[in-house]
Amino acid sequence: MTGDRSKFLSLVDHLGGNVRFDDNKKGKITVVGKIGISESFSINNVYLVQNLKHNLLSISQLCDKGNKVEFYANACHIVNEQSNTIVLRGRRKNNVYVVDIKSISLSVIECMSATVTDPFIWHKRFGHINLHTLTKLRRLDLVEELQSIKFDHKKFCETCIRCKQVCASFKSKKAINTDKPLELVHMYLCGPMKVRSKGGHRYVFVLVDDYSQFVWPIFFTSKDHTFEEFEIFIRLVQNKYEANLVSIRTDHGTEFDN
Repeated sequence: MTGDRSKFLSLVDHLGGNVRFDDNKKGKITVVGKIGISESFSINNVYLVQNLKHNLLSISQLCDKGNKVEFYANACHIVNEQSNTIVLRGRRKNNVYVVDIKSISLSVIECMSATVTDPFIWHKRFGHINLHTLTKLRRLDLVEELQSIKFDHKKFCETCIRCKQVCASFKSKKAINTDKPLELVHMYLCGPMKVRSKGGHRYVFVLVDDYSQFVWPIFFTSKDHTFEEFEIFIRLVQNKYEANLVSIRTDHGTEFDN
């Protein structure tokens, strides 16, 4: 059991249950999950307990899983009885034996070992690549030791979800900040489009007047025509409105900044 939610690989809601502390206070069990290096090398059924300030590991539950625990003056070893290998090491700190989860079977598992079978290790190794691409790499046999890995597309990477979250949309402004046409013009270049227009165009240059909200779309075949088309356009609208362009707003694409 632990009180630190950030340590979990996965979580499931837990209904009911409390843990009584030595000061006779209670901590509510909120969720249960896995803690470890990866999904394949983890400790299951770990309780998240409110207000718990230490991480506690049950010796009896370790033994129920087919392990034995050996205590020494300065260390302890958790040994798998079937294979007789050390699966977890601990060191004595004052009167408590402290176990580092990262020490799980280091002779058997190395994070960058090519034989790791956990699909999420491969997902992270390739820079959090999507699982569809990993499946394609396996199907085309482009990566050694990847043929035996199965990828479950229903599972998700929590890190990817956190990083790809977007902020809430800004509220629409009802007031207009400009006082006349061409005081501010918004510009954006769309393209290249996969399908060409009937005229052979692949780019759409969109200009929006902030004051009137009037939109001018300009079509052309190559991105390097942007400045040339802008010069023609701005002379035309300045003559039409008998006003000069004051400022522009773009996304700082190279077609504008160059």
